[in-house]
Amino acid sequence: MLRRTVPLVAVLALICGSCAGAAQKPKPEIDGARYLTADKLRRGMKGYGLTVFQGTKPEKFNVEVIGVMHNVWDIDSDIILIRCSGHGLEKTGIAGGMSGSPIYVDGKLIGALAYGFSFAKAAIAGVTPIAEMLPLMDRKPEKPAGKAATSFRLKEPIHVFGRDFSTVKFASSPTLLKPDGSGAIEMCPITTPIRLAGLGPPQVARRLLKDLGPELEGFGLMPVQGGTAGAADVKDAKLEPGAVVGVRLLWGDLDWDAVGTVTEVRGKRVLAFGHPMYAEADIDIPMTTGYIYTIMPSFARTFKLGAGGRIVGRIDTDRSKGVAGTIGARGESVRIAVSVSGLEGSKVRKYSLEALRHPRITPAIIGLAVGSCLFQSGEPPEELTVAYRITVAAEGYPPIVIENVESGWDGWGTASIIRQDVRGILSSLTSNKFKRVYPRSVKVDAKFEPVRRYAEIETVALDRSEVRRGETLRATVELKRLKAGRVRKVIDIPIPRDAPLGPATLQVCGSGAYIAAERKDAPSRYDPQDFPQLLELLRKEYRRDRLYVRVSYAAAGIAIRGKELRDLPSSVYGVIASRKQTGLTHVRDAAVTTVPCGLVVSGSQMLKINVEEER
Repeated sequence: MLRRTVPLVAVLALICGSCAGAAQKPKPEIDGARYLTADKLRRGMKGYGLTVFQGTKPEKFNVEVIGVMHNVWDIDSDIILIRCSGHGLEKTGIAGGMSGSPIYVDGKLIGALAYGFSFAKAAIAGVTPIAEMLPLMDRKPEKPAGKAATSFRLKEPIHVFGRDFSTVKFASSPTLLKPDGSGAIEMCPITTPIRLAGLGPPQVARRLLKDLGPELEGFGLMPVQGGTAGAADVKDAKLEPGAVVGVRLLWGDLDWDAVGTVTEVRGKRVLAFGHPMYAEADIDIPMTTGYIYTIMPSFARTFKLGAGGRIVGRIDTDRSKGVAGTIGARGESVRIAVSVSGLEGSKVRKYSLEALRHPRITPAIIGLAVGSCLFQSGEPPEELTVAYRITVAAEGYPPIVIENVESGWDGWGTASIIRQDVRGILSSLTSNKFKRVYPRSVKVDAKFEPVRRYAEIETVALDRSEVRRGETLRATVELKRLKAGRVRKVIDIPIPRDAPLGPATLQVCGSGAYIAAERKDAPSRYDPQDFPQLLELLRKEYRRDRLYVRVSYAAAGIAIRGKELRDLPSSVYGVIASRKQTGLTHVRDAAVTTVPCGLVVSGSQMLKINVEEER
C-alpha cells in the first residue's frame, strides 16, 4: 500500500518450510469453520483468491500453496507463499491494487495477498495470515517489530520470469526495475496505484509528476492519471471480501484516491491490504468503494487502473499486518480554498477541496493539490511575478499567515514556490516533535502578473569603512535585473550606540542568504524547544522583495536550550562555553536593516568595517 515502516517480513516466506518445526506460541482462538490457520497448510494445497479485475464484482483466481515460513520476524509471525494463476496473472504478474485480496483454501480464509516481486511479472506472492490480521478488527495494539535481515540466501532457487534466483532482497518499496545480475530477486509490498484526476493539462501534469512523483512513490504510491468513476459505475459497489476499497486522499474540485482490496468484513468492521499504509497505529482516512477499469500490464509494475467511489466510512487502524476501518463512520478532513488570478486576464479561478488528515502524507497531497490548482490554465509564461498569501489554521491555535512575493528565471519555478511554502508549513506542523496537531484549513490567494521583477545583487559600495557608534553608514547597492538594466539603491545603515567595538562584517543580501546567515550565527533561534516557539518561527516573514543588511560583530553569546544570554563578559562567556554539557549553542549577534526593494532579490555581498567609540 503506501509507505511502510516495518521490515518486509513477507519476503522471508521464500524459505519455505525451513522453520516448519520451530516452536510456536499458542495462537489466539479463531473461528475454525470460517478461517484456516497457517499451521494447517501444506505445500501443494490449492484454493482461490478474490479480487476485482474489471468493474465492481470480485472474481476468483487460482492459488497453490508453496510453503509457510514460521517466526519470520518474531515468534508470532507467519508468512504464506503462494503461486497465482488465472485471468492472465501468469503473464502479467501480481498487480498493484491487489493488496488485501482474500485467499481461500478448502473454502476457508487463510489471509491477505500482500507482497510481490518488484520487477518481474511473477505470479508468486506473500500472504499475511488471517489470524494475525483479526486483532485489527478490535483495534488491539501490537508489540514492536523485531529486526529483520536485508537479504536471505535460499536453499533452493526460485524460478521467476524465466530465471533462477537464489537470494531474496527485502525492500520497503521497489528499487530494482530489472535484475541486477547478482542472482538476487527483490520482494516488497505490492505498490498501490493513486489516481490523480484533474491534475491539469498534459504538459502541466507531466511536470508536476516529474517534480513530485518520487515523493509519492516514497509512500508506496504509484501516480496514475485518470478520471473519476461515474455514479452508474459504482452504484452497486459495496465493501465485501475481494471488492475494491479506496483510500480517499483529496476530494471536491479535484478527486484523488488510492485503491486496494477488502480482505474480510465482520459487521461494520473491514479488514484490508495485509500490510501497513504507514504503520501510524490510529489514523483517520475516508474509506470508499471503487471501480476497476482494467489491469494495465507492465514489465516494471503491473497495476489496476481504477477509481474510488463514494465515501462509505473511515479507516481508523493501521498496523504492520494491515488496516481496518468502520462502515458508516465519519472522520475529519482539512478544508482547502485556492484563488488564482492574473493568468487569464481578469478571470479569477477558485477551487474548493478537502484532504485527508495524516501526519506525513497530508502535506504532500495538499502541496500537490495547490500546484495543480495554480496550473489548471496551462504552463505559466516565462516572465512572471506572483504575490501570494497563505493562511493555515491549526486546531486550537491562531492561524499562521504568510504573505510574500516571488519572481525568477522562469514562470514554473516562480509559481512552484507557493506549493513548496504550503508543504513546508504543513510538514512542520504535522511532523513536529512536541504534539499531534493537524491543520483545520488551508487558504491560498495567488495574484500573478506577466512581468519579471527579479534582480541579483552585483556590487555594494560604502561611503567609508570606519564608523563610530551612533552614526549612519551609507551603502550604494547595484542590482542587475534579469534580461534588463541595472537598478541602484542607496541604503542608510544605523550603527547602534551599544554596538561592540572593533571589526564587524556588513552583509547585503536577499532573503535566502539572510536566512542562511541567521541560521549559522544563531542556530538556536531555528531550533524550537516547544510548540509555541515552533508557531512563532513559522509566523516569521522573510520577504523576498526586500534587501537585508546585516552587521555582525565579533562579540558572541550563549543559548541554553533556546534561551539566549547576550553581551556576556568575556570571562563569563569563556566559563560557560567551556562546559562539557549538551544544550549549549553559540550565538553571534547582528544588527539588521531591511529595505523594501520592489524586486525579488537574490545574492549576497560582504564588506569589512570597523566600529569605533563615539566622540
